[in-house]
Amino acid sequence: MTWNIVGFTYELWPQVQRYHDENGWVTWWTQEDIWNCWRMYKTASASSLGFLLLGDTKIRKDESLLMNFGTTTAHNIQEEAERKTLERLAKERNDLSRNTQNIKYPAPKGPGSILSDDKWTPMLNDSFMLGGIHSGAEFHLAEELFFSIAGTVGGTSEEKWKYFFQNI
Repeated sequence: MTWNIVGFTYELWPQVQRYHDENGWVTWWTQEDIWNCWRMYKTASASSLGFLLLGDTKIRKDESLLMNFGTTTAHNIQEEAERKTLERLAKERNDLSRNTQNIKYPAPKGPGSILSDDKWTPMLNDSFMLGGIHSGAEFHLAEELFFSIAGTVGGTSEEKWKYFFQNI
């Protein structure tokens, strides 16, 4: 189940003031926030790989992750250095597409798996998550801290998460 723009707006609008109140540190709220959140929701729900990567800001800077998984953005890439890296990686992907028969590599900016947006807010982040949830995408954690604490523990995913939260 995914929302159309009417359903999305209907559900988000009553929450906007709460997001503003609980996140006073965000000084860049604009009239476009709901529109940006809608675009993020739609982009995340159309992830070209069917899964989204979660982690801290380091995953947006990891060239191998960016090359292989691309970014999901509603507006523009978050940082200038990232934009330059993605421009270079786009050229590399184009070269790969030219040199492979019947395989086309999509641009690293678009419906990829890594959230990067220069209009980032907690509300935009939640729109990314909801887009993935509603489209049935898998979520994968690309977080070094998790793997350093719980990565070697046996058991189910639930047991690993429980061990992680008990040991951070």
